[in-house]
Amino acid sequence: MVPPASSLVLSWASLPSLAPVAALYDLPEGTLLDESAAFPAGVSGAALLTGTAVVAAALVVDAGTPGGPLSLARLVRQGGLPPESALPLVEWAEARARASGAACLRITPRRAPGLGGLLADRDYLVTERYLRMVQRGAGSGWSPLPPGVEQRGLSQVGDAAFLAMSNAAFSTVPGALPLSHEDWRGMLASPRFRSDLLCVLVDAEGPLGFVRCELDAPDQGCIEAVAVLPRAAGLGLGRWLLRWGQERLRQAGASRVTLDVADSNAVARELYLSEGFVVEAESESWELVLGA
Repeated sequence: MVPPASSLVLSWASLPSLAPVAALYDLPEGTLLDESAAFPAGVSGAALLTGTAVVAAALVVDAGTPGGPLSLARLVRQGGLPPESALPLVEWAEARARASGAACLRITPRRAPGLGGLLADRDYLVTERYLRMVQRGAGSGWSPLPPGVEQRGLSQVGDAAFLAMSNAAFSTVPGALPLSHEDWRGMLASPRFRSDLLCVLVDAEGPLGFVRCELDAPDQGCIEAVAVLPRAAGLGLGRWLLRWGQERLRQAGASRVTLDVADSNAVARELYLSEGFVVEAESESWELVLGA
């Protein structure tokens, strides 16, 4: 199916302004512009227009391989409208997924109340729950790094070694996608990227883990990623990196620090809870298996 005549799906790049989309995400337009400029290959923004009004928006993540999944992520809709108002965007994504030969379509609503029931009616199944967490308290104390582990900056580690470590560390994390060198170069070129908000830990064998943070607004920080290689598990490095990120964001002016985690990632979830983070919002990931 395609959107009805009164509805139209356009790429964010085709819109005269991103302000209506930014409003749906409760973001300044400049922040969304910076974010969209750093989208990795295969990721784009889609907006649903009814008449001239933007009523829903999402990120489209193309299947990386033939027969892979196509995803409609961070789906939001205009408040005050019924859940059905976002369905043309879902139907558009279903048509795109089938046309591309995707094995399934995954949808992750961020702010679209009531859409879950409509997706269930269309034979979608819940595959994951995601938690948005915000820091309400502080962890206790600050432990020194274990012997042989040192802190490094990205320039000291090198992009290739960092990228290999990042992909290896996230290989078993639900919902994580590997980054290509092109993806990483795009992220480095983003106005939101700050080298002083990234920390890498290394030992004699090479990089062990990292934390990467961003400022969503002058007073709002986000811990974008915390990862540790399996060979370094049990050393407390994840906690150390988390605290490093919190402290750097505070120094950068953030009075509010958030992060996102898959509910099935129990180890990370419990770490964040023990460090004073609390669940602020939840979202679900839905999947529709497409027939041949």
